[in-house]
Amino acid sequence: MTESFKTGVPVWVYYIDIDTKANIQLPQLLRGLIGQHYTAKQVQFDNFKFVNADADYTGTFDEEPHTIRMYYRRKDWAEVEEVHDMFLKLSAATEVYDMVNGLPRHTTYPAGMVLRAFKRVATSNGKFWYEVGPDQWVEYHQMSISKNPYEGRLPKSDDEEELVVKPLDNMQGRIDYIPHKMIQVYDRPYGKIVNELEHDTTISLTGTATNSDGVVWYEVNHRGFVNGTYVKTGA
Repeated sequence: MTESFKTGVPVWVYYIDIDTKANIQLPQLLRGLIGQHYTAKQVQFDNFKFVNADADYTGTFDEEPHTIRMYYRRKDWAEVEEVHDMFLKLSAATEVYDMVNGLPRHTTYPAGMVLRAFKRVATSNGKFWYEVGPDQWVEYHQMSISKNPYEGRLPKSDDEEELVVKPLDNMQGRIDYIPHKMIQVYDRPYGKIVNELEHDTTISLTGTATNSDGVVWYEVNHRGFVNGTYVKTGA
C-alpha cells in the first residue's frame, strides 16, 4: 500500500463553553487519507455565540494528531470577569443558583453572611451575577461589596499571617460532589483558582488546615487546596 492511500490520524473538533469549559455538544471526529484536506465546521447554537478557535479550521491529514477547539459564550452573557479579593456581604437571605439565570440549588445563605466571589457576569438585561463556589451563583441584589472578613484572624506562622497546615502522609481521599461536575482547587484557602477536579477523582492528601471560621481545607499533593466539604476520606 502506498503512502497516498494510508489513513491519516483523525482530527478531533471540540465545541466548548469558554466560561465553564464544558462541551456544548459531543466532539466531532474528522477522518481522511494522508494528504487529503479537511475543514472543521463552525456550528451555530441557539443559546451561544462564537468567540474564537485555538487552531485553523482547515488542514491536511497526516501522521500527527490535531485538535481544534472552538469556544463559545452564552448569548445572554454580555461581560465576564474574573474577580480577586472580592467579598459580598448579604443584607437579606439569598438563594443560590446552579448557574447564571439557572435553577435554584435549594440552598439559601442567611443575611449577614459574607461570601467570597470568584467570577462576575453582567447579563444582557443589565443584571450582575457572582460565582461563589462550584456551580453556585448569586444575583447581586440586597448585598454589598465587603472587605475580606478573614484578614487578621488567621493564626501566625513564621511571622506571617497564614494558615498552619498540618502534614498528612499522602492519605487517600476522593472528591465527593456531583457526577460530571468539577470543584475548584485554590493556591491557598480562599485564594486564587489554580485547577479543577472532577467528582469521584481519587486524590492524595498531603496536608490539612482549619480556618478560624471552622472550615476544613485539604492540601492535594502539595499543589493546592480544596474545601473539605467535597472530600471523602477513609474506606
